[in-house]
Amino acid sequence: MKNKVAGILLAAGASKRLKQPKSLLKYKNNYLINYMIDIVLKGGVHPLFVILGCDHERIRTYIQHPEIKIIVNKDWAEGISSSIRTGIRSTSDIGADAAFIFVMDQPFLHPRLIRTMIDIFKKEAPKIIAPRVNGQQTNPVLFSNTLFPELMLLEGDHGAKKILDNQDLFWFDWDDPKLLMDIDSMEDYQRVIHNL
Repeated sequence: MKNKVAGILLAAGASKRLKQPKSLLKYKNNYLINYMIDIVLKGGVHPLFVILGCDHERIRTYIQHPEIKIIVNKDWAEGISSSIRTGIRSTSDIGADAAFIFVMDQPFLHPRLIRTMIDIFKKEAPKIIAPRVNGQQTNPVLFSNTLFPELMLLEGDHGAKKILDNQDLFWFDWDDPKLLMDIDSMEDYQRVIHNL
């Protein structure tokens, strides 16, 4: 039975457009990084690896969850692929059957969506599971460990989209359009805040 589903929360980037760490934006009386960790843990993901990079010494002092595993990606400036590789290496080391890749700026992610993806994986064992909203694919994405070797080959400032393009995905539809909202700029942040 496919039981061990780990999580990778990508929080290593420099947030250049935002001009401050996304992780330390205030959201619902907390820091965004703690809010996102709470969502993932409530979704039943264990263990959770939080990948830090830029400004990692400062950011880790704000993390309030002793049960998560913090990993510093020294190559964070190479781009998102280096953080994915860092996380996949850790999930491989613990023998995970699958790994979620979560992004830092998706505050409308719901634990129920995460639990739904875990249930699908345990019942159907697809290689990739991804939600879509109004026909548009979004995060998080759950990868079977059969794809860990391909994820370890990613390079540059690109995520796992080319792997998604080359594999049969198990899609499921999610009815909350706010899941598509992310935070790349201060305008995005203000829009998210006003959609609470």
